[in-house]
Amino acid sequence: MNGGSTIEDSIEAARAFQQAGVDILDISGGFCRYANPFTDKPGFFSDISSAIKKAISIPVILTGGISTPQQAEQLLKEGAADLIGVGRAILNDSHWPAKALNALN
Repeated sequence: MNGGSTIEDSIEAARAFQQAGVDILDISGGFCRYANPFTDKPGFFSDISSAIKKAISIPVILTGGISTPQQAEQLLKEGAADLIGVGRAILNDSHWPAKALNALN
């Protein structure tokens, strides 16, 4: 995919991955360059992950710009993804998982 890809292009690619037997998709800058990562919106790729999730039946992981447990939980509730990738948040704060458990309980 190039920088000019659209959500429709990404849905087509996701369907091809599913048809090829892929078990799960990670929607991030590596999958699609459609989103603008310089936004203040958590989940840089949430628009595209939402559209892809509606178009395929395999689990979708959303990664990019999610830094708080509340953001992750909200994106899951909105149906933007089945799983949330928070690698960068954990690299920045190794106690993030414990803080997430406390914040959401």
